[in-house]
Amino acid sequence: MTVLLDRPAADQNELTPVRHTLPHSPRSASLARAIVRDALTGLSRSTVQTAQLLANELVTNAVLHARSMLVLHITVAEHR
Repeated sequence: MTVLLDRPAADQNELTPVRHTLPHSPRSASLARAIVRDALTGLSRSTVQTAQLLANELVTNAVLHARSMLVLHITVAEHR
């Protein structure tokens, strides 16, 4: 998942990807939402909520249908 910033990043640390391995469990969707919220601190509420919704859907589908390791990658990138 990549979230585009409407503003330039203040420093390179803002563009550092976040990677979390999640358990193959129904509670992983909730964990993903919390991880996204923490990773997107400082962005608009609507951006965070949209990213949380997308993460929730992706992780739920992965838990229900995938038979592989579940890893959530989040990258915040500068909008160009």
